[in-house]
Amino acid sequence: MDVLVIGYYGWNNTGDDAMLYSLIDGLRETFRDARFNVTAASEPFLPGGVDVKAVPPGISPQLLMAFLRSSMVILGGGTHFFDYGRVPARLMRLAQIFLMTLMARLTRKRIYFMGIGIERPSHWWSRFLIRNTCRMAHRIIVRDSNSMRVLSELGVDGRAELSQDLSFFLEYEKQERKRGLLGVSAMPYFRIYTGDEGKDELLVKGFADAIRRWLALDDENSAKLFIFNGMPPHDDRSISLRIAEEVGNERVTVEDYNPDPRHTLGAVASCDAFVAMKFHAALFAYLNDLPTIIVEYAAKNRALVEDAGFSGNSLLDLDDVCNGELIRRVEDLYRNPEGYMAKKKASELRRSFPSLDDGEVC
Repeated sequence: MDVLVIGYYGWNNTGDDAMLYSLIDGLRETFRDARFNVTAASEPFLPGGVDVKAVPPGISPQLLMAFLRSSMVILGGGTHFFDYGRVPARLMRLAQIFLMTLMARLTRKRIYFMGIGIERPSHWWSRFLIRNTCRMAHRIIVRDSNSMRVLSELGVDGRAELSQDLSFFLEYEKQERKRGLLGVSAMPYFRIYTGDEGKDELLVKGFADAIRRWLALDDENSAKLFIFNGMPPHDDRSISLRIAEEVGNERVTVEDYNPDPRHTLGAVASCDAFVAMKFHAALFAYLNDLPTIIVEYAAKNRALVEDAGFSGNSLLDLDDVCNGELIRRVEDLYRNPEGYMAKKKASELRRSFPSLDDGEVC
């Protein structure tokens, strides 16, 4: 049996790495004799003992052959359905997912969306594509309550189930916590979503000033910038190095991208507190029970705050980073860490790995 797994894999993105690793690991017992054909730009880090074939992303003969020989198509975890950013790129991506799902339906394949996020569409074309793509899936497993609300608004929640991000199911070893270590995840939001790379300098200054404040609060305090995306042009390595350079203090280090997401999840455990812009950085901090400030650049970050029961103190927007509010919050994070803890432990939210039993929906 062949299974086609579609997602943003092999791009050196820790979040996608984590979701794919967990997806394959979670399905290996159910599909012991299956070959997983995974769309990936490069060879991803995966569990051993599983038959996985990497297929180049985009329209290609290899993808067509993998599609034809597969009896099941899985859209793997991540926020695939959103329409903010540059319209041509989002329209193209949503149309690709729609057409792939339609072709899978016409060729009588089973279609599953696993651990996905869906953000509220703001255009007629995105509402059309998202609604009709989801109508064709046999089962939709979403990772947050906001996604369930959006599906309900679109009238396609009948086949949906609330679960968690697939990263919840990773098994890993925690590194020893270091007192006073602030973990930080930044990303070049403006370069990625608006093309205005110059505005990212505002983020550099905002994060650098906040880190300086953290260091000034205690001579033993330190900071570590985590790189969750290591492949240009959407990497966060360049902005992280710029922030470290701007701070100019030897107590600031950079944790480079690691292809094994379990290593990164364990490394986040070494922090005493965390400031996260990347969604999976925030999620990794939450899984390690850290007091956390989360920068909302997308609805998925707010959804994590709401589902985990973080207080309003934990949520900032992009303007708060740029206008100096992050500095005040970081000082408060140091002095009152309990005010930045989630009320719900990850163990309280964690369910069993989602089942693909759909009751033979046709």
